[in-house]
Amino acid sequence: MSQTALDLTNRFGDADVEGFSVNPDIRLTAAYGADQSACEMKIEPKHSILKEPERVLGMAPEVVVKIVDELIPRSERGILLNNIIADMGGVEERVFQYQNVTITYAPTGCTGAGCPLQGLAGKGK
Repeated sequence: MSQTALDLTNRFGDADVEGFSVNPDIRLTAAYGADQSACEMKIEPKHSILKEPERVLGMAPEVVVKIVDELIPRSERGILLNNIIADMGGVEERVFQYQNVTITYAPTGCTGAGCPLQGLAGKGK
């Protein structure tokens, strides 16, 4: 039996997580707080929710940065408080902590230079 979004909302209430198609290849998942505003967002390559992808699909860093800039304009982030680069054996993760949000750019499971990124953002404080 097929379930519609309305069926699920009627049964379980408002969604606390939703997925959106940014484009044919990229998915945005948003998690909501008690006030129904997005408190966490994740940008990643599209793949089936039923099985793990056979290979890691990537996104060019400039594409991820552009999407993050559209979702959270620099003017809304507040002052940059901290910029952390963690190198874990060839896998580099970048964390930018602003007054109002923390943005993490992380590789999508590959190792070495040129790994595709995914973007994660969450409210600060």
